[in-house]
Order: sequence, then C-alpha cells, then structure tokens
Amino acid sequence: MKLTAAGGSINLGTLLVQDDTKQLQGVEVVAQKPLVKMETDKMTYDVQADNDAKSNTVLDMLRKVPMVTVDGQDNISVNGQSSFKVYVDGKPNIMFSSNPSQIFKSMPASAVKNIEVITNPGAKYDAEGVGGVLNIVMNHADGQGKINMNGFNGNISVTASNMGWRPSAFLSGQQGKLTYSANVMFNQGKSSGTETEMSRTASDGSQMKYYQKGNTHMNFTMAEFSLGYELDSMSNIGASLGFTGFTMKNDGHPTTTFIGGAYGSTGFSYGNEMTMENINKSFNGSIDYQRFFNKERTSSLTLSYLFSTSPAENNNRRTYDPLPTGIPLTLSDLYSHADTRGTEHTAQADFTTPVGKGQTLSTGLKYISRRNMSDSKFYDIIGGNEVYNATNSVNYTNTQNVLAEYAEYSATMGKLGAKQAYVTNIPGRKWRMNRTLLPTSRRTMAIWFLLQALHITSLLEQTWALTTPCASVARVSVS
Repeated sequence: MKLTAAGGSINLGTLLVQDDTKQLQGVEVVAQKPLVKMETDKMTYDVQADNDAKSNTVLDMLRKVPMVTVDGQDNISVNGQSSFKVYVDGKPNIMFSSNPSQIFKSMPASAVKNIEVITNPGAKYDAEGVGGVLNIVMNHADGQGKINMNGFNGNISVTASNMGWRPSAFLSGQQGKLTYSANVMFNQGKSSGTETEMSRTASDGSQMKYYQKGNTHMNFTMAEFSLGYELDSMSNIGASLGFTGFTMKNDGHPTTTFIGGAYGSTGFSYGNEMTMENINKSFNGSIDYQRFFNKERTSSLTLSYLFSTSPAENNNRRTYDPLPTGIPLTLSDLYSHADTRGTEHTAQADFTTPVGKGQTLSTGLKYISRRNMSDSKFYDIIGGNEVYNATNSVNYTNTQNVLAEYAEYSATMGKLGAKQAYVTNIPGRKWRMNRTLLPTSRRTMAIWFLLQALHITSLLEQTWALTTPCASVARVSVS
C-alpha cells in the first residue's frame, strides 16, 4: 500500500472502538499562602499561616513582622516610633498599650489570627497624633467569629509543656437575629534558675561584676464576650465585655562584686534578696450602632462608646546582706507598694460615603475622657519593721479631656492610593495634614473646599480648652 502526494483513498473497513474509562480519585492543588499582605495604609501579617505560631509567643512573632522592631531588651517600636497604640479586634486596649512587651511575652501566638500594622493611621485613629497602630486580631475558633445559621459551635483545648500550660475555650452561635460569642484563655508560664551575668572594666583596671540567679512566674488571663443583634436589613447593634489579667512574680539574690584597681586584689561584694510582684488587670466594655444608607453598604454611620479601666498593683522588696567589716558603703533595706488605675471613656461618631469611583469621604467626631491616678508608698525597713518614708512617696492624679473632629478624603486608582486628612484637636486648635491628592471631579472638588471652609471656621470659633491636667503631687523627690 502506497500513498503519493497526488492523494488517494484507502478503505479500512469497519473499526470497533471500546471506551476505557478511569475516574480520578481527586485533584489536590497545593499553594503557599503569603504571610504578608500589603495595602495602602496597613500591612497584615498572617500569624496562623506561620508554623512557629504553634509554640512561640506573640512577642516572638512580632520580631518577624515587617515595620515592627523588637530590640534586645524587648522594647517594641512600630515604623521606627516607640509611640504607638495597641488595638485588640479593632478596639483600643489601655493595658496592652501601656505595657505591650510584658503582655506579648506571656501571650501565646496561637491565640492570634493576624497582626495588622497601620503605619499611616487615618484621621479616625488620629485624635491625638498617634504615630502608629498595632491591631491584634484574635483567632476565633471558626475563623470568622460569625455563624450564618441558627446553632452554635465551640471548642476546648489544653496545651502543656515544661514551661507551663494553657487551656482555652471558645463558643459562638446565632439564634435568629441574635449572634453571640465567648472566648476564654489562660496561660501559665514559669522560668526557674535563670542566670544573668554582667561585667564592667574601668580604665584603672577595676572591675564590677554582677550575677543573679532568679525565678519568674507569669500568669495571663483573657476573656471576651460579645452580643450582636440585627435591627433590620440596614442597621445593627452590638455590645462586648472583656477582661485581661497579667501577673508576674520575680525573686532572686543578685550579687555585685568590686575587685582590682582601687578595690585591691580581694575587693568586696554585697548582695540582697529581691522579690517583685506586678498585678495588672483591665476591664472594658463597648456598645456600637451602625446604620447603612445603601444596598452596597458603602455609605454608613457608626456610633460607638467604649469604657475601660485598668487597675494595677506593684510590690517590691529588697533586703541587703550584711556588709564586710570596713566597707564605707551604706545600704538600706527597702519596700515599696504602688496602686495605679487608668480609666477612659470614649464616644465616637463616624460617617463614611463614596463620592465617586474609587473615592471615599469620611468625617467624624471623637471625645475621650481620661483619669489616671498613682499612689506609691515607700518604706524603710529598720530593725525588721517597715517605716513609712513620706519624702519618697508620691500621690499623683491626672485628668484629661480630648475633643477632636476629622475629615478624610481617600482615592484609589488601580494599585495606587492616597489620602488627605485634617484632624482638629479642639483644645489645642491644631491641624495636621497626611498626604495630598487633589480630587478630579467637580462634585468632589466642591465638597473638598466646603470641608476646608468648615474646618477653618471651627478653628476660629472653638476657643475653649477642654484639657485639664490636674496633677497633684505630694512630697516628690528623686532618690
């Protein structure tokens, strides 16, 4: 049989074909979820996507987060600034903001879903000129903390190691228009026999050597309860209660030795028994109302109120060993007790609406009332008795009221975005400009200049001062 370029035909007769079907068991697509997500004004680090979150603390994870720096002494800075605020699930937390390093050091990373670094806080956050915002998004068991049908779910877990143990429980559900959730966590950690050594050498050859072997015990408790109710298809109301507790106890016997140079070949040493106890608590509650004005839910009004109070107690005792004979050094046994409390009320109204394609206008008003107090008592231990030292003791009270208004215009064009924000701190009558992007449409331009006119008018009319730093300090001295 031969085929040529001129063509031709071949009769192959009847051909029989039988299907041989094979069914796939499944198709698995494997991809790695990125740990970092960058947006116009914030960066999000996915803690749960990092395998180290199962065994590390939140402070350990912060060392990996871009734009966050943790130095050797566990001091935290955000975007190069040590002045930042800590939010938990989008709400400010006083105790976290006042002592972030110690809190994050005892908080397990498995309890956190995301860490958001808001490097350019919008005017909504910036009533007081915040340098940055660190938002800790908690890891709710269902991944969203929201149920779309009647019912409930929850889980209970316990983790243990030679450094401590951690039980936790979560429950969330929905019944009709009512949603609810509860999240409770406890973490107990300890570090025994930790040794610290330090040595300094002076130009004359003398040395100062420091040595301490101590123990640390830390307890961390966190509980959150929330309720939500859908009034209708365009409005809802929510409320939440929270508690955070942190306790740290340290004990040890530090020893300081001076030798060489002016101190001779034998030198001398002194030591002391040291105990320290820090007890920090925080209670907070909030209520929010939100109303949408269109089906797309891009235009809304939010009214919110937040209350928080953070009592704390600090106890320190230092008892020195007897000094060697002939050492001209006076050491006094000391004991101190301090009670502090910070209380804050925050009321805020925020309005957001689109003014064009990719353009958003946000305005709002915020009022903050704070009261901070500290009662620190110092005692000299003489003959085993605690004698009150009125000279070194301090009683301090500070009250502060902040009233601020803001207007913010933001625009997004493809992957580019920019915003301009004006914040008026009424007591100080100050304004701040973030970034400038001129609007393009006539309607937006009209709104833009109207806001500036209202802004200037408010600056001229608001001449009263609401900030009242009433600080009363009795018998203050530095020792």
